[in-house]
Amino acid sequence: MSESPGRCFTVGISAAQRESLKAEAVWAVASGLDAEYVAALKEIEFRLTVEPHEWGESREFLNHLRVQNRCGTSRMVTVLYGVAEDRDVVFVREFRINRRWRPAPPSA
Repeated sequence: MSESPGRCFTVGISAAQRESLKAEAVWAVASGLDAEYVAALKEIEFRLTVEPHEWGESREFLNHLRVQNRCGTSRMVTVLYGVAEDRDVVFVREFRINRRWRPAPPSA
């Protein structure tokens, strides 16, 4: 399903998930990856508000709820989310952090 230009989705994130992101920010700073972490979260925010159907990959469709479950990754952050088919709403289920992630070395 392609989004129409100017269409903006509302993204719902639970307080528990917000707190987990804050806790992971401490790890990112300690690992020297704070700029990459912030960039990942900004990309995820953009993708979920502007193009949630195009980004990531489809996992399953909950027919009775009319929600498509999807999974997308930016840098070290993976987000599991659902997109309502009948409304411009995205529900974040979970953020997962890959603590082994490192940026690619600069090419020579």
